[in-house]
Amino acid sequence: MKRVKATLLFSVKSWLLLLFLGVLNTANAQFIAIKDPAFRDYIATRCPTSYRADTLGGALDTIAAKTCAKTTLNGMAKNILSADEIVYFSKLDTIFLMDNSITKFNTFKGLNSLIYISLLNNKLTSLSDIYTVKTLKHLSVKNNQLTTLPKNLDSLKNSLNRINVADNYITTIDVDFSKFTFEWFIVNNNYLSFEDILPLTKNNVFNPNNIFPQKQLPLKVTNYKVVEDENLIIDSEYDQSLTGITYYLYKGNTVIETATTGIFTKQAALTDEGTYYVELKSDHPLTKGYSLQTQKFQVEVTPKPTFPFVENEGSDAVLSPNGDGVQDFYDFREKGEVKIINSAGVLVNEFATPYQWHATDKNGNTLKPDYYLIIINNAEKKYISIQY
Repeated sequence: MKRVKATLLFSVKSWLLLLFLGVLNTANAQFIAIKDPAFRDYIATRCPTSYRADTLGGALDTIAAKTCAKTTLNGMAKNILSADEIVYFSKLDTIFLMDNSITKFNTFKGLNSLIYISLLNNKLTSLSDIYTVKTLKHLSVKNNQLTTLPKNLDSLKNSLNRINVADNYITTIDVDFSKFTFEWFIVNNNYLSFEDILPLTKNNVFNPNNIFPQKQLPLKVTNYKVVEDENLIIDSEYDQSLTGITYYLYKGNTVIETATTGIFTKQAALTDEGTYYVELKSDHPLTKGYSLQTQKFQVEVTPKPTFPFVENEGSDAVLSPNGDGVQDFYDFREKGEVKIINSAGVLVNEFATPYQWHATDKNGNTLKPDYYLIIINNAEKKYISIQY
């Protein structure tokens, strides 16, 4: 009997201990540290019942936050860097956090009453899972550092009717905004090309003044270097899969050529040196009178080399690059640099050695029969005859 009582007493004590630990853990989970001092100070004044100064160096009472009567969070210009704890204020319907330095939110989940978000003039690089806020009607994130929009944003097509993402760094739009019914939609001053702009014309409130201007479109190639008389090929890099796009090549402020392919090709002259950009126009009626511009780029033209070629000097070697295995190549074994010049004085190839040269030009094409001057390390000269 004593053993039974002892066992029962032990079980009761164990249960009470577990209950106490559970309550303790729950109590600890109720309070979380507010990471950002500026946001912590704001919460302390805005919703003091949810703030505990004596816990964790300034903690948020997550249970009290859920019952905070304030439905508007107005923390404009408070030097806030992070506001992740905002998700515990589940009654919020409006968030004003403009003119801060917030870079991201870990999550928006739990803000099931939120209607209006204004995060203008921050440093946001992502909108995280904002698409989970099914009640959201107004989203303003102008002047941030966004490069894209969440692909799942179209899950808000039945609620979101105002969006302003102007003055960001958005390069592409993967959301079908034709499914939305907007009051207004603003995306100007990003890096959008017509590939992303033209689908927006299907929206009910398309207004070119809310789309244009865009920032100068960045280019992969910003400096073209070419030798005089060689082909100069300028690639605009944008919208070349579309129809109805006209490209205008500007040198300085003057149009010098027009194309419909986005590629400009010409034989380089010394006068072609200068600063250029490309303007793009679409023939879509809703974008008439508006255009896009690439960033500016440079063209540098090097004068073609004129090397003295001594006629009848005689050949140091003869090449017959016909693939028969005899005299098909010249073997440069010493370390250095070699230039190949034809009898017209044109540099046709140059390369570092050691190198096995198969009588080709710089594009890999077999050279025609001729006498060629070989300059090694800008000093030693040889003459090679190519014959077939």
